[in-house]
Amino acid sequence: MDIDNNDNAISNILSVLLIVIIVTILASITALYVYSYLQDLNRPYLVEISVNRIDTTTIQILNCGGPDSVNLDSSVPNQYPFIVTIDGHENFYIPPTKLTNDVGSYGNYHAVNGQNVIVTGLFKDGKKQILYQGVV
Repeated sequence: MDIDNNDNAISNILSVLLIVIIVTILASITALYVYSYLQDLNRPYLVEISVNRIDTTTIQILNCGGPDSVNLDSSVPNQYPFIVTIDGHENFYIPPTKLTNDVGSYGNYHAVNGQNVIVTGLFKDGKKQILYQGVV
C-alpha cells in the first residue's frame, strides 16, 4: 500500500492568508494616510458680519459673532482683526467707532451707494478669510 503525503493544501491556505493579511495592512496604512491628509484641509471660519447703511455716505459694519470669533487676531498693536476694503481701497473706521473682535463692536465707514464692500477677517493662525462681500 502506497500512501501519498500531499501537503500542498496547507501551503495554499497559508499563502492566501498571508496575502490577505498583507493587503489588509497596506489598505489600513493607505486609509490612515488619506484620512489624515483630509483633516488638514482648510475649513472656513464662521464669523457673522452685518453691513447696514446709516445714511447716503456712511455704512455701519457690525461684528455679530459666531463660533470662530474667538479666533480673530487682536494681538497686533494698532491693528484690528478686520480689513475693510471699499471699491478696492482699504478704509479705516470713523472715530469713535471701531470694529474689533468683541461681539457687538461696530465701525462706521465712508461709502456711497453702489460701492463694493469686502470685510476680511484676520485669524490667530495667520490666515485671512473674506467674511462679507457685497454692494451697499
